[in-house]
Amino acid sequence: YVHRNSITPQTNPIRTLWDAKQQEKIFFADYQTLKNSKKDLHSLLCQIRDYGYGLLENVPTEPATVLEVVKMFGYIRNTNYGKLFEVRAEPDPANLAFTKLGIGMHTDNPYRDPVPGLQILHCLINESDGGESQLVDGFAVAEKIRKKYPEAFSLLSTQLVRFRYLDEGSADLEATSPLIETNPQGEVIALRYNSRSAQTFTFSSEVMADYYDAYRLLGELLHEPEACIEFRLDAGQLIIFDNQRVLHGRSAYEEGFRHLQGCYADKDSLQSLIRVLEAEK
Repeated sequence: YVHRNSITPQTNPIRTLWDAKQQEKIFFADYQTLKNSKKDLHSLLCQIRDYGYGLLENVPTEPATVLEVVKMFGYIRNTNYGKLFEVRAEPDPANLAFTKLGIGMHTDNPYRDPVPGLQILHCLINESDGGESQLVDGFAVAEKIRKKYPEAFSLLSTQLVRFRYLDEGSADLEATSPLIETNPQGEVIALRYNSRSAQTFTFSSEVMADYYDAYRLLGELLHEPEACIEFRLDAGQLIIFDNQRVLHGRSAYEEGFRHLQGCYADKDSLQSLIRVLEAEK
């Protein structure tokens, strides 16, 4: 007997595009329940697959707990930042994340190939007067551009942009990709958008002006209030999101200490566990 799923695997996950109306559906799943319920774990993993993000609460605030959360569905993606990275204001910041400044919408690590598929952020302390977490569905924005501005979509999905991260003596990472990546069927499968690591555009003079218009359009639509959901991550809360689909940002804060720990993981193990859990039903 051959199980049906072994010969007809689901190749196209269900995509539910969303905008700011998703704010009404923000829900934090209980971490302890997930650890003891395959049904609830399956629901969370499907939410991440279909919507691009999932939220947890009642996660212990012990340092490095975020690594234990990943073990529920997959494996840590190690990078030059280590298995674990800190997000907190520092006196001599090497990264915008280590300040109290607001951070615009972006994807992480666009200078890597492959890009880490999932990012996980766990709040240990949040005594700040701001620092709200913000998410935007990049697939929804891309489809809006495809529908309303097809010429811009064509440029953004075909012209190659170089991304680079240079840390003298330890890392010089580069990758080249369109900002909107599509598969042979034309479906949007990834976005890379990070103004801090995108390098100077080197397009021909015939393309340059139109490309800048398309690039500005993408940036404007990614930062429209009607595209964004916003929420506060408090101590013991955690977010998992698809780093190739959902762009993330943060509002500024002035007072109070805010400390998150984060890590990366790959999507294939999450999708694998969904199928394994479904085969057990």
